[in-house]
Amino acid sequence: MDFMVTQRRPKQSSMDFMMTQRRPKGDEVYSEGRQRAWTLPVKPVFRKSLLVSSNLDRSSSSHWSPASSPVPSSVADGFLLGFRPALVFAQMFSLLPVSKPSDAQHADFRWKSARTVITAIIIALAIFKSSFSIIRMIETGVKYNTSVNAIFFTMTITAQVLFLRVSSAWRGLVLAVGRVEAVFIRVYGNPHKLRPRMLAVTAAALAMAVVEHAMAIMGTLGYVWPCYQRGGVSLLLQGYFLTKYRKTFTMMTFTAWKAAVVMALQIINHFVWSFLDLFVSLFAMGLSARFHQINIELEAISNEAQTPEFWRRKRALYNVLAELVRQVDLVLGPVILVSYASDLYFICLQTLSIVNPVNVSRFHKVYFSFSLAYIILRTTFMTYVASNLNEESKRPKDVLFDLPSSSYSIEAERFLTQVLTDNVALTGCNFFTISRSFLLTVGGTIVTYVVVLVQFNRGKDANPDAALSNGTVSCTCEDLKIYSC
Repeated sequence: MDFMVTQRRPKQSSMDFMMTQRRPKGDEVYSEGRQRAWTLPVKPVFRKSLLVSSNLDRSSSSHWSPASSPVPSSVADGFLLGFRPALVFAQMFSLLPVSKPSDAQHADFRWKSARTVITAIIIALAIFKSSFSIIRMIETGVKYNTSVNAIFFTMTITAQVLFLRVSSAWRGLVLAVGRVEAVFIRVYGNPHKLRPRMLAVTAAALAMAVVEHAMAIMGTLGYVWPCYQRGGVSLLLQGYFLTKYRKTFTMMTFTAWKAAVVMALQIINHFVWSFLDLFVSLFAMGLSARFHQINIELEAISNEAQTPEFWRRKRALYNVLAELVRQVDLVLGPVILVSYASDLYFICLQTLSIVNPVNVSRFHKVYFSFSLAYIILRTTFMTYVASNLNEESKRPKDVLFDLPSSSYSIEAERFLTQVLTDNVALTGCNFFTISRSFLLTVGGTIVTYVVVLVQFNRGKDANPDAALSNGTVSCTCEDLKIYSC
């Protein structure tokens, strides 16, 4: 049975029309109202009641594409399934307190839930911990080299609050994604190897984050290794925390459970810091893959004459996908802004630590180099896949410019006008648009800031928490700054 919308609406968007359109039989002619629905340039409204059913008639799929594909048992078989491992890790660290986040029909967020309460507690503890870093920064002076921890916690706490905002809008977002996915799966099927690529990116990003954080821990342990020689594992761990979190344990008495809480907060915040770029990258990969499917079909028929009805359908698909990008950008915009701000700061910090290596051990030099390469790689990858979304949205113009006269029509012209004038891209709250040229802009900005910082910090310690040139301490009260010795 064909899927029909039974409720009358004053206006019907192109997305609604695609969900309700029946395949013409025989000499059946579409009514004038149905024909106009294809050309309405209004934005589709993503309603829960209009979520595409999985029981759509398969025979109607040939109306959309010569290569018809069966309707999957779940719209999660595409993009959302590839997103699932990243979302599982996000929930492990209480970053996305949503029930079944990868299920388009059952995702649910509630402010009064155990998941949300745990997330709120973690944010409160992180704010409490960051206050010590801010106090230390104020006491030592607000300088670039003493503001590292304060800025790190400020960035990650802001990101956690923003992910609460994302969580509150998550159900509507995945419903919109699932609805569009159902249409594109009927027309084109799943994108080629999208899920394996998303899984590979997730695994690589998380693995590099673990290595980077492990190297940071090993650097501090190497610095306080004499503590192990003087008092075993117990004194080694105490030396680690009293060195790494100096201000925290000068204002509080050191105990094992407090150290465990501080370490847990550090791991969670490091994951949040690393997850920002991955989250944006995976969304961009899924959206650009759908634009790529449209472009592959258009390029395959570029030399064939097509009817105005064909171009109506392709413009409707393009318009629905462009609207989904705008809805995703509305939710992810603040996350993108914080992500780039964080990446820019830490690229400058690690670059300064490398080009101005004052009082740092050899191991820390290796760590700074790896950390810098890791941050640059993830920032570049995020920018590349997000800019690829913008590039894919512009590709139809090449086919439309080369249309033969017999295939050119008012519908093809409308399609071309939309491709040329509609800026389909992810943005940082509309402060900037992620495109290929934006990557060069970011690179130039980093070089400029690093040159300035090197001039103002020449001869100063680039990182106050780095080890001294001899690489170790004697593990005395003076070394560890234990004021209650």
